Amino acid sequence: MAIERRFHPRFDVDFLVKISFVDNDISLTGQAVNFSLSGIQLRVNKAIVDEILHHTLHPPQFIIAIETAGCKIPNLAVRLIVNRRVSQQHFQLGLKFINVAPEQLSNLQRLIGLTQK
Repeated sequence: MAIERRFHPRFDVDFLVKISFVDNDISLTGQAVNFSLSGIQLRVNKAIVDEILHHTLHPPQFIIAIETAGCKIPNLAVRLIVNRRVSQQHFQLGLKFINVAPEQLSNLQRLIGLTQK
């Protein structure tokens, strides 16, 4: 039996997430699979992974923006924790939220409420 090590429960979602970098105008898009108050999992293609790794140092850190019908969370800093290849061209990225501002945390909590409806 596996021991659950997560601090916050995950919630299944299906929305687009914008990926950007602090010192670059490049904007990429990933598909959110699930999220919690600690982080988010994205489904992306190989080109997105290559761009992230090319534009970041180790450990990769960058910015995401979440915008759904009922919630908008810009400039959310994340660190790449898991980079899992699912197939030749498809990957799942596990991103941990870092330096979360109180307003961003409040919006993440609101997003959880919206996903449970």
